[in-house]
Amino acid sequence: MATILAIETSSEMASCALLRGERVYFRESSGVRTHSQAVLPMIQELLAEAGIVLRDCDAIAYGAGPVPLPACALPAASPRGWDLAPACRCCRW
Repeated sequence: MATILAIETSSEMASCALLRGERVYFRESSGVRTHSQAVLPMIQELLAEAGIVLRDCDAIAYGAGPVPLPACALPAASPRGWDLAPACRCCRW
C-alpha cells in the first residue's frame, strides 16, 4: 500500500493531499498569503486523520513550477528539512 503526500503552493490556493492505499485525504486553503502558515498545519491534520506519522510516507510530491522561486520554495525545502525515513523519496512535478 503506497502512501504519498502531495503539496501544492504555486497559486493563492495552498493544498495538500495524502494518498494512503485507495483512500485520499485532502486540505485546501484559498486566499493564503503566507503558505508556510497554512501548509504545515494542513499536513499535520492529514497525517492525524490517516492515523500515521510522516515517516510512514513512501514519497512526498510537490509542484516545482513554472512559477517564481518563492512559490515552490516551501514545498521543495520542507520535506528535505524534515527528519524523514530513508525510504521516503521527494518527487517534483
